[in-house]
Amino acid sequence: MPAVPSRRALPLAAVALALAAVPASAGAATVAKVGTTLTYTAAPGEKNSLTADRWGADVRFWGSNVLTAGPGCRLSAADAKQVLCDASGITKVSFDLGDLADFVGVFGLGIPVQADGGDGNDELHGDTQADVLTGGPGNDVLRGEGGDDDLQGGLGDDKLLGDAGAAATPGDDDLDGGPGRDLADYDGHDEGVTVDLADPGADGATGEADVLTAVEDVEAPSSYASVLTGDGGPNRLYGSSEADVLRGGGGDDRLQAGDGDDQAFGEAGADVLDGGGGKDALDGGTEDDELSSGFGTEPDTLAGGAGDDVLEGASAGETLDGGPGKDTLDGRDGDDTIMGGDGDDVVETDDGDGADVVGGGAGSDEISYASRGTAVAVTLGAGDDDGAPGERDDLAADVEKVVGTWRDDVLTGGPNADVLEGGGGKDTIDGAGGKDVLRGGGEKDALTGGADDDVLEGDAADDQLDGGPGSDTLRGGTGQDAIDGGTGADVLQGGEGQDTVSYAARAVPVAVDLSAPGGDGAVGENDDVQGDVDVVVGGPAADALTGGAQVGGCDDEP
Repeated sequence: MPAVPSRRALPLAAVALALAAVPASAGAATVAKVGTTLTYTAAPGEKNSLTADRWGADVRFWGSNVLTAGPGCRLSAADAKQVLCDASGITKVSFDLGDLADFVGVFGLGIPVQADGGDGNDELHGDTQADVLTGGPGNDVLRGEGGDDDLQGGLGDDKLLGDAGAAATPGDDDLDGGPGRDLADYDGHDEGVTVDLADPGADGATGEADVLTAVEDVEAPSSYASVLTGDGGPNRLYGSSEADVLRGGGGDDRLQAGDGDDQAFGEAGADVLDGGGGKDALDGGTEDDELSSGFGTEPDTLAGGAGDDVLEGASAGETLDGGPGKDTLDGRDGDDTIMGGDGDDVVETDDGDGADVVGGGAGSDEISYASRGTAVAVTLGAGDDDGAPGERDDLAADVEKVVGTWRDDVLTGGPNADVLEGGGGKDTIDGAGGKDVLRGGGEKDALTGGADDDVLEGDAADDQLDGGPGSDTLRGGTGQDAIDGGTGADVLQGGEGQDTVSYAARAVPVAVDLSAPGGDGAVGENDDVQGDVDVVVGGPAADALTGGAQVGGCDDEP
């Protein structure tokens, strides 16, 4: 059968560059004919870079070093770095490359090749026949090209390529990575492949029967849809530009989808999934996974599954579902739909400007605008008018915590027990329904508790705290705070600074004793105005106000 040149073989110009890049050594490799085999034996300590091709009726060996012609071969009269051997009767061409990093390229021989790279990071190319390529110790690249090849990576992180797409019939290759992290690369194929690292059966394209052993990673053909499945170890699966299916299996896997509309399933293990381009569906599976839409412009669907997952969208309108576990979700740009799922989840908004729909699900869930440079207004469960002006986020009532920006935010809770944190800026915070916790932040904030038993914390600066109905706890923090517990049995703490507790709106008499715990307010109210309060202001009735150890005063308003 005539030799069939491989489309994946390096161009001669590239080979020439590779040869020129390797300095000649003092030794000289020997090329000889031994029976029906042509042998290339490197000299010790020699870094080999050579090619073998047909030259009329001969096989030509040429490279970067001076060569020695053994029996059955002759040195070229024009070039001491070329040896010619009669190809008649030859059934195999063998390369023993010894130590150091070597390169071998084979072109159009039509004869099986056997190459042993030995030590060093070698690159070995076969031909269209049944070749045996052995990398040896080092990070090697083995290209079988056409034919039923046997590629043995050996010790090190190797890259194994069985066939090129130009082969008339795909070869049934044995790819054995050996110790180290090894990649089976199908990029040269002209059709999609199916590879399952957990199944010892046939892998490759239709009609192909590759056998992969000790291979951890797989790369699909660049332009053909493929199905890649990992095993129980940590795998890396790389998709194509078409619609691929990637399954991690067990182990902590990395699934890198391409530009097509892909499906990627992390399954067991702590996996990392990247959608790349296209309209992708990513499912983390069990354990703590990281899912990213990549840099595509089409909407993806990301499902974290069980575990504490991190989900990140891109510029399109993504759908993110954290699933069970403590998840972190960020839709980024675009009009996203974000569901925290079961567990205590955090939704981050960064500087995304889309109209997002956010639901917390079961658990205590948080949405944070902390990284924003523009003030936000939020009312939980009230529809699609949340976020920055014109943003039109829609935060459901089952979001339990909102963190504002460092600007002047307006935060309003829903009917449930909420935590509202203003951050920096002059914030206006209203707990509305439920037993809420309100925290002001670093500037002059106005906090209103609502109808239930709330906790209000002013933090720094001169804050205004109004507990409203219910048995509330109000803490002024630092600064000169104005505190009004409202009705109910409240605990009123001034904190640092000259703080004022006011009963000025009461029409009935109140009694306050800063030196004794409890029993403050109207009859039966049982407020506890604590001793770190500096000023107490009464109402228009006949109040009884008694100071404590703090320097301050009591004022019974006329």
